[in-house]
Amino acid sequence: MPEHRDLPCLGFTHYQPAQLTTVGKRATLWCYEFTLDLVEIEHRLDKLAFRSVKGTTGTQASFLALFDGDHARVESLERMVAEKMGFAQIAPVSGQTYTRKVDAQVAGALAGIGATVHKICNDIRLLSNLKEIEEPLGASQVGSSAMPSWRSFFSYPAAASKSMSSRWSAISLSCSSVIASPSVCCASASASQSRRHVENFRCAPKSSFIAVDAYRPHSGDSYSMCCPLMTSEV
Repeated sequence: MPEHRDLPCLGFTHYQPAQLTTVGKRATLWCYEFTLDLVEIEHRLDKLAFRSVKGTTGTQASFLALFDGDHARVESLERMVAEKMGFAQIAPVSGQTYTRKVDAQVAGALAGIGATVHKICNDIRLLSNLKEIEEPLGASQVGSSAMPSWRSFFSYPAAASKSMSSRWSAISLSCSSVIASPSVCCASASASQSRRHVENFRCAPKSSFIAVDAYRPHSGDSYSMCCPLMTSEV
């Protein structure tokens, strides 16, 4: 909250007491991580190239035959298809598929978001142990029989959820770990792709998007109360 931005608090190094800082400075560091993620995502979107119409093996031989060897018409067709699909750039060369390096790059950008969220949630959970930061209790939230004050997102409806650090940390681990799969897929796609590369493409990149989508505010969720960084107040 804005009224706490200048509040002094203890900084840490290796989770040991260090110099004084402020609540606002700590939140600013969290926000800066997100700005770096945004820059990376915008870079990937800006540089994302379309495979377009390059034929079965990427040579465009079939299209060249259809246009009686007219290279200009083939290139014009490729630009038209790319424009229709909403792409400003076209991959200059391609094989049967676009290079799986693209999947690895996109997964890496999404994994960066996961790393940022996990870092923030981990900080919140550590600081809550010191009673410096606490996530608010939901109206219907209860702890366990052994720990009445436990902030458990399992014990109350999702719409009333206001304690999300545990949940988001778990999602972040999933998001960050997915990067290995498309990277290995890209590295092992020798000469051509096998069936396993096709199956990997259907699962791994999509898992990253699904994980990151879980961070977004959805209808009925009280995200503005559980995470101040999701609001315009910080």
